Amino acid sequence: MKMNTARYLLLLIALGCFSVARGQNYFSKNIDLDHDNDSGLRIFEIPDGLLILVGAYCHSSQSQCTKLFKADTNGNIIWRKNWLDFKPPNRNAILLEDTSILLLTRSVAPLPNRIRVTRLSLEGEVLQEWAFGEELEYEIPFGITPFGDEYVIFGALLPPGQAPSTGFQLYFNQQFELQNSLFFEENGPFDIVAETDFIPTQGARLLGANVTGFVGEVEGILTMLDSSGQVVWQRGLPIVDPESNFLSVLELDNGNLAAGWFYDLEMAEYPLSDMGTVIYGLSPDGDSLWAQYYLTFETDVKLVLELDKAANGDIIGSGYAWKKIEEELPPSFIGWIFRLSPQGEPIWDRYIYDARSPKRDAWLQSATELPNGDLVFTGSYADTLTVDGNVVRNTDVWLVRVDSNGCLTPGCADLQVVTDTGIVQVTATNDRPREEAGPGPFRLFPNPAGSEVFLAAPAQATQPLEHLELRLFSALGQQVLERRWRQWLPGRQEAIDVSRLPPGLYTWVLSTSGGWLQSAKLVIR
Repeated sequence: MKMNTARYLLLLIALGCFSVARGQNYFSKNIDLDHDNDSGLRIFEIPDGLLILVGAYCHSSQSQCTKLFKADTNGNIIWRKNWLDFKPPNRNAILLEDTSILLLTRSVAPLPNRIRVTRLSLEGEVLQEWAFGEELEYEIPFGITPFGDEYVIFGALLPPGQAPSTGFQLYFNQQFELQNSLFFEENGPFDIVAETDFIPTQGARLLGANVTGFVGEVEGILTMLDSSGQVVWQRGLPIVDPESNFLSVLELDNGNLAAGWFYDLEMAEYPLSDMGTVIYGLSPDGDSLWAQYYLTFETDVKLVLELDKAANGDIIGSGYAWKKIEEELPPSFIGWIFRLSPQGEPIWDRYIYDARSPKRDAWLQSATELPNGDLVFTGSYADTLTVDGNVVRNTDVWLVRVDSNGCLTPGCADLQVVTDTGIVQVTATNDRPREEAGPGPFRLFPNPAGSEVFLAAPAQATQPLEHLELRLFSALGQQVLERRWRQWLPGRQEAIDVSRLPPGLYTWVLSTSGGWLQSAKLVIR
């Protein structure tokens, strides 16, 4: 008997399988800034609150604009500022300094002096402004980064009607007087050095990240430069999706590097789809150290948008998953967050799904850590807006605060569904089956497991399954176990020896000759 979402949630409530975060500061909320397409790009922890950079479309100017607001740690707005007709290049358009904020914007109009840098107090008051562009008629800045006692603005020249043809780096002193400039031709040996991230690293170096190529020939490029702008090394990372250019890099406390988010199809096996996430660990010289794969399936695709670092050196990932949660609704974008050790060992990963909006598409793309270890994420949350009597999509800023384990409520499960009445926790092994998932969910138990697990057929199955196959994958995406049965009869239970597998987090995948059937996580102790 099929159960609709409302009845499913009522059943969980009756069984006590949900909890409400009473007396705690954990939350999921959308921040409506009164404009279309508000998107939280970057979040910082600052004295007495949070600082959030927002890109938006402002009705008053009928064009893209930049917003900055301060909120308390409960997500309540303290102040906000708008820059009409100026938009942030990307999440790297802001620097938080000890006593001030540097904000990089560019004019929407194609005029000289399109690059603007504004220094603000921590309360959002303008202290200084600089404008550039007389010599760079078609410049598109991507971001600003500190480098010793200097600042570097990086971007590309964009002739009308063409793709960026020349990457540039402009080096400024503390008074934003130009000290040096570098240019990299698109078809030259080093292409555009930095488009997504450009970060200072140990040894007076700068590491740039860029995505380049066309369909079928797309790769992520990491380029390390020395203090004079000379290329020290360059490395290509195989990527898959040419529609996306989110390649994030992070320097770890030990000087090693982390980069993500794409993986190479040749390194993956069925039943992976053609998109997925891998976080690469690299040495300061660009050599491979480790790789953490997050397996993806056609009905559960995970993508990371940004890597940030916790105070203890752990890697915090922000992103989204394309996942079907409610049976009567199509798949949607939901928040996906994870935590890795500096050695690439998985600590946890969570889905957060806010069911209170009819549109229900959301993603997270930046994180910050509070002094008590809690994590706050920002991103975008698709709400609805009525225009001329029609209900249309309206994107608000999404703020999510969780504990250090990624939980909205202590001891949470993999999936956290936020509803009007509370937070429903759903474990991966208890995800509701979909029509295409066959006769019903199999069980692989106990979970966590010791030396042996049991695969049990769904009790409601009435027909045998032909050519059933079970595969077990490690956290690195490597297949570590495979079992096949020519025919699986209803009510059958099979013991499987896992005593030779090391403790850790695994993903098990069940399929038949007709294709993918079911997947979930398994912990082996």
